Amino acid sequence: MTNILIIGAGPAGSTCAAKLAEQGLDVTVIDKTKDFNDRVCGGGVGPLLKEFGMKLPKISSLRLIRGACIFDPSGNRATFDNSQYNRDYIGWILDRNELDKKLATIAEQKGAELVLNERVRDVNYEKHSDSFVVYTDKASYRADVVVDASGASARIAKKFGIVRDLTAEEYRITVQAIIENNDFLPRRDYIYLYLGNKYAPKSYAWVFPDGDDRIKVGLGVPKGVSANTHLRDFIHDKKIEGRILSWRGKIVPIAKAPSDLVGGPNDNVLAVGDAGRLCDPLSGGGIATAMISGECAARAISEGHTRRYNEYLRHVRQVLWRRWLYSRFISFDDETYRDMVVAVNNYNNSFFKTNHMELELARLMFAFLREKGTSMIANFLSFLPRI
Repeated sequence: MTNILIIGAGPAGSTCAAKLAEQGLDVTVIDKTKDFNDRVCGGGVGPLLKEFGMKLPKISSLRLIRGACIFDPSGNRATFDNSQYNRDYIGWILDRNELDKKLATIAEQKGAELVLNERVRDVNYEKHSDSFVVYTDKASYRADVVVDASGASARIAKKFGIVRDLTAEEYRITVQAIIENNDFLPRRDYIYLYLGNKYAPKSYAWVFPDGDDRIKVGLGVPKGVSANTHLRDFIHDKKIEGRILSWRGKIVPIAKAPSDLVGGPNDNVLAVGDAGRLCDPLSGGGIATAMISGECAARAISEGHTRRYNEYLRHVRQVLWRRWLYSRFISFDDETYRDMVVAVNNYNNSFFKTNHMELELARLMFAFLREKGTSMIANFLSFLPRI
């Protein structure tokens, strides 16, 4: 029987483990967490997951998001609302700690072995047995297939040449505070995004609902900028009051996803989720793509053809490629942010809308390019053949 070891019990790793265990395969998942109370994530999930026929598990923190407000550096606002798209919602918001614990529990119930409070230190391939020895800080394990679901660090995926180190422009440093507050948000079924280099250079700040009496306040910054200082300034300037319950940060990849996420001596190492650079380059969101990649990897492994993972992931990679392309043509300056809000408002006043989120994003980006002038459109189009 094939032994599979998965490094990381996040949305990618646990989804992969559950699907493999369902097929009767021997699966072990190792995660450094003690109790799943150490996750850092805004918790937003878009419609991509549903497009793949997948569902989020039932958890108490899950709620529908029916709109989004985007603020430019001057405080001007643009609003997306579900009613503009003839939908009941535009996405979901949830607590990542609860999600990860639930997904890991589901995997365990289906037969996967869950090992917590252990850190994977190294993975070595033994040619004579065509298998791996996985070393943690407490024990060692044998495996025929290794799935790196460890997040942005991706140590094992890097060791086997699947991904490389991220450059300074390919990641953002994020920090998020959870604050007791029930009066800052006008609507708790909306998310609120703030553009501008005062608070979040080359990124954005956010305020998301978290249950009925808490909010998640966070932002991203590039390397060399203090995320903690910027978040403190943002909270102070926006007059966000309340007891701070947690304050945590992490690295979020915004790189172009590699074309091949399978490696190792005999194609027996796979990278999923953030370890495979499968984050949205525009928003930094990665829950949906993590779960989808976990399921795609499990499908390929259970079929005995790990290279099919790249094929099954093709649509996700195309979506992320388009968003990466859009990100290349956003000049992250305050003038551009103001133009973006104007473009969103102009677009909202048009009659030509669809219910397809990716088409909506493409149309919005071209509306923004139109705001910036024909020369930028020419540059955009001339860039396409070089990708």
